[in-house]
Amino acid sequence: EEHTPFCLQLLSCKRSGYTIMSTYPTEADGKHSLIANFTDDPSNKAMFNYIRKIEPSPRRATKMPMPLVSIIVADDSPIIDNITQISGDVIVKDPWPESAYNGSATTQTVCDSVFDASIEDNNLCFRSDVIVSMADFKEMFVIESNGCPDHGNMEGEPGNIENSQEWPMAPEEETPASGGNASGGDPSGEIPAALSFSCSDLKQKLVFDPKATLHYKIGDGVLHGCLEVENDGWIGFGVSAPNATPGGFMFGADAIIGVPGDAKPVQKYDLTFSPALMPDAQQTLEDVDLVQDGDMMIMQFTKKLVEEGENSILEVGLNNFIHARGGSTLEYHGPESRFIVPKDFSEDPAGGSGRRTQSGGSTNSETFEAMYHHYTMMIPQVPGAPGDATPITDNIVGMMTNGVLLDSHSQTWAYDMCNGYSDKKRQYHYQIPPICYLKSMGVPTPASDRWWINDDGTEVRPYSEMSAQFPKTGLSPVVGFA
Repeated sequence: EEHTPFCLQLLSCKRSGYTIMSTYPTEADGKHSLIANFTDDPSNKAMFNYIRKIEPSPRRATKMPMPLVSIIVADDSPIIDNITQISGDVIVKDPWPESAYNGSATTQTVCDSVFDASIEDNNLCFRSDVIVSMADFKEMFVIESNGCPDHGNMEGEPGNIENSQEWPMAPEEETPASGGNASGGDPSGEIPAALSFSCSDLKQKLVFDPKATLHYKIGDGVLHGCLEVENDGWIGFGVSAPNATPGGFMFGADAIIGVPGDAKPVQKYDLTFSPALMPDAQQTLEDVDLVQDGDMMIMQFTKKLVEEGENSILEVGLNNFIHARGGSTLEYHGPESRFIVPKDFSEDPAGGSGRRTQSGGSTNSETFEAMYHHYTMMIPQVPGAPGDATPITDNIVGMMTNGVLLDSHSQTWAYDMCNGYSDKKRQYHYQIPPICYLKSMGVPTPASDRWWINDDGTEVRPYSEMSAQFPKTGLSPVVGFA
């Protein structure tokens, strides 16, 4: 459970091929048995695609047990030393039956106390479609959920509500994830801790082709960017000279190029003739990072829009942006690996997210539509006494007894009619008290789902006033586990 699906997407893992282990370890040595090998490209690709589906954004990976899978293989698959040899177009899927995701009616026992929780009597207080079992070898409860609520969701959102308040407590610095090729050529793979933004913060995008997209935010005189390219070699992003003509957009262009393995993998280049490093005085990029996430090479940077001796990036007006990619060494890429896209940033939607509007109702794009998942959480059967407080590094605090995640990442104040929210992974979760769910459990709740917005409807209510929106009397049953 110290692993993440991110580990399985590293190129070294992908190239070595995947294997299947037994669901549980043996009692004798605590190790899992090897039961199957993926032996060719098609079968390994099927496994990789399944892992990618579980964790499409590995830089935000969550620690979890290695994924359980069900493999459908040919009856005549060879078996060598009791290990099945898998090849060809196999099917890799979730081991749960389709009925686990069909939204059928459920029941739930309301437990007044955690001492009432029992797998046999009330499914440990969880909803009936949440699967609860015991893993005796680690004295853990294993909780599996599809993550979807049994109340309405992603409707009645008020849009992004402004919040100028500081958090009551300063957040701990986020522990950086690790990657295949990190800045500075550090073989440990650590991503620098001094990045001022995360790629997931960038809501606008510029698509060069199906394999290359720039996620960006522009303003305050800088361009924050994350170029994501399906490639395992160098990648580049640049701006053409103002007088460039079709067919000559690269001549005289300035570029930011990421070369995996270089001591300084992300730097600025002059493309007047062939790529030439700009002088040290012009290497002014900030927030630089280069990392391999599965099939994707991701280059992160912050660049000033106007710099002396360089092509300016216009906030208003036409820019011609270029992209190219290549192999492990920086050399000519050929005509099939270069791309040009014109862009006027003034045409971007107001607010920059392209995500929600202020009109109310169900305004989320398809990208954030809540979907079924298969979560597995393990909690100790006997929690014991609390120990020292430790920072939460993967954002997941726990699971409510209706199977919905309780999350702790930076909040986007745009909650639906039940005070829930769906993220870029399409994971529906709670971050503030969810009134539809609490009401169904008999908990006294505010009269309005907008209790977290001030009376004028313009800003997030002051934190000091939020608890006063709830009734001061009443009891709470068990609503979740941390």
